[in-house]
Order: sequence, then C-alpha cells, then structure tokens
Amino acid sequence: KNPEVLSAVKTILGDGEDRVYLVAAQNSAEIRASGGFPGAMGVLRIQNGNLAMQDFKKVYDVLADYTPGVAKVTATENRLFHGGLVFPRDADFCPDYERVAYIWSLGYTARQGEAVDGVISVTPAFLQKMLAAMDEEIKLFDGTVINGKNTVRVLQRDLYFDYFGAEYVQNSAVVLDQLFSDAAKKTMQRFMENLEIGDMTTYLSVAKECIADRTLMLWMAEESEQAVIKQLGWHGGLNDDPEKPQAGVYFNCTDASKMGWFLNMDTQMGEPVKNEDGSCTYPITVTFSNIITDQEKKDAQYYILGRHGGAINGSAYFFAPAGGTVSDFIASNGVHISLDTYKDLQLGFMDVFNTIAGKPVTVTYNVTTAPGVDAPLEFSKTPTVQAYH
Repeated sequence: KNPEVLSAVKTILGDGEDRVYLVAAQNSAEIRASGGFPGAMGVLRIQNGNLAMQDFKKVYDVLADYTPGVAKVTATENRLFHGGLVFPRDADFCPDYERVAYIWSLGYTARQGEAVDGVISVTPAFLQKMLAAMDEEIKLFDGTVINGKNTVRVLQRDLYFDYFGAEYVQNSAVVLDQLFSDAAKKTMQRFMENLEIGDMTTYLSVAKECIADRTLMLWMAEESEQAVIKQLGWHGGLNDDPEKPQAGVYFNCTDASKMGWFLNMDTQMGEPVKNEDGSCTYPITVTFSNIITDQEKKDAQYYILGRHGGAINGSAYFFAPAGGTVSDFIASNGVHISLDTYKDLQLGFMDVFNTIAGKPVTVTYNVTTAPGVDAPLEFSKTPTVQAYH
C-alpha cells in the first residue's frame, strides 16, 4: 500500500512482459567510486510472472573486453577515471552510476547477445542488511556461514585472510571468486523465496537505507522508467537538482589490492555562511585513514596488500552541488588538487596518493550551493566498508 513501493515495483516488473536484469555484486574491498570492482555478475529473469536468479559468473565471462563505441567515452573520463571506462568491468571508477550501469549494459549485450531492461548493483552491506531483515543465514560451499551480523566482515576481510593469509591455500583466487558469487546468488535466492510468502513493504526500509548510502543502486534502460527511478531517488547518479544540493565525495583505489576494508573516509560539514546572491558556503573536511595494523600486514599476502605494501593507493573526487562551486582546497600531504568539470559539475580532483597506516590525509575546502538555494547541503559518498561494518 506504500505508493513509493508500488511505483518502484510497477516500474521494475513492467506491464507483465518478460524482463532481464543484470545484477552486479560489487566488491568494496576493491573500492571504487561507485562501490567496488564488480567481480561477480548474475542475471535476474522475470518470465511469466516468476523470478529466477541465475548463477553469478566472473565479470570477465559476462562483459565484453572493451566498451562499445556507442558509449562515446570522453577524454575527460579517461583523464579523471584512469581510462577505466574503456573497459566495461572498470566503469565504476566513475561515481555516476547511471553512466556506469549504461556501460555495463552495453558490455553485457556485446558479449551475450541480448539486451537488458536494467542493471542492479549490490554490495555485501546490502546482502548483510537483507539477511538481517529476513532473519536468515546462508552456508557457503566451503562451510562458511554468513548472516545479518557478519556478512560484511566475512566477505570483505576474513575470507581474504583465510585464503591469502600467512599460509598458502591452493587455488585461493578461484575459490574466493566462487565464494563471493555463492554468497550473492544464495542471498538473492533467499530474498525471492521470502517475497513469495511475505509483504514486499517489509523490506522497504532496508532498501531505502541502502539506496541512501549507495550500497544498492538501480538503472533502467527505458528512459521513461529511469525517470521514475530518478524521481524516487534510487538511481545513484550525480547531483543534478540545485534545490537538493549534494556535495559528492568519492574515492577510487587504483591499486590491485583488497585494502578497501581498511579505508576510513570521514566527512565533516561546518556551519554555512549565507552569501549576497542567496547561496550558502559550507566548510568541508574530509579525512582519509588507513586502519591496517602491523600484525595484519605481517599476516597478509601480496593479494591483500597490493604493490604498495599495505598503503592505500587511490584518487579522490570532491564534487560541487548542481549549480554550485568548490574552492580553497588544502591537502595535508601537499598533493595538488586541480579543478575540473564533469557532467556540468565542478569538482576538485586529487590524483593518485598514498594513505599510510597512522598517517591520515586531511583535505579541507569550501562548497557553495547554487545562487538562491539555501536548502541544507547533504553528502553523497562512496560507501566505504568501515562506514557500514
């Protein structure tokens, strides 16, 4: 009976026709601006009113190797996002989920020969919250049990130390990929089983919470359907409404590692100053911290630590709200933050830097809303693992 739920369900299910959705399980241990490396992808099919979740497979087997030319990847995107949008699997270096999902859909169609009606993105945080809401637990094929309390830690940390810790385990990378896929598929299947006997509105609060922190995002291929998703605020796109200003703070780990677990990204917003043109200027402080311990560095293999020996290597993006500006950047590590523009939004771009354990990197700057806009400024952020662990 909730109008928001009914609108979303009607949009997703359509008018009774069959539907195909690509589901991306993003791995936040390999953190990226829109979530994490989409190591596993599955297909959700709706046929004759029945929902069926197919097996998750490695992204390399699901998407094309290169992004089709119709996507028209720009020079600005190559500069800001490390050339990642040229490869569908790396599209989520971009913080604009609408752009990411579109490229994923193109990559799927190019590889599999069928179009999708939409793309759904989930992280282990969403899986944990859904298991908690269902009061369920899942046993993975190696005997590991995940539930509404431990899923994030198990999938984003513990399994890596189990298989890539001090002792060598044969075929570790293959087994871990399969475990991640197993967790995603079984949780989604359990969710659909519960839907058959429960009321979908039971999960609305969980979905809205996950949508708010970008651990669940949805994109529809049909423009009119995507317009509904945007109206609901479920799209994960960049801020395009000056009347609802958002300061975007996004991070990409540019190293092949599992250091995302150890990243803290603290954001603080000071009291605004009202300007003569009716805009408001907010002082912002963002602190990047690496919480890995000396013992964890000793216990972890290269697969976890990456080529920087346990430092978190990445880039940061500080977006202005629609119609607004960012200014006066100061980084504690002395790294220059350059001004740029993407999707008509001004941003500060902090190119590759290291965050070492015990040596946080702090960035201070000002965010100014569009003229005449005094609605409270909010944050839109890359969901770090520690933020929801």
